Amino acid sequence: MKKFLCIIIAMLGIWAILAFFYVQIPDYYQDRTGKRGEIWQNVLSKVICKVGNGSNFYF
Repeated sequence: MKKFLCIIIAMLGIWAILAFFYVQIPDYYQDRTGKRGEIWQNVLSKVICKVGNGSNFYF
């Protein structure tokens, strides 16, 4: 039971970190360039697509 709780907490922690970066980095780019993190979201969508279906299909 303790191990199960540790796994859940670790997963929540990972998701929290990802959410933090997803929110913070586009705002940072917006401050720098006036665009809302287009570069970051481009990279992220490419990575997700590549991981998701193992091909070179990009959004």
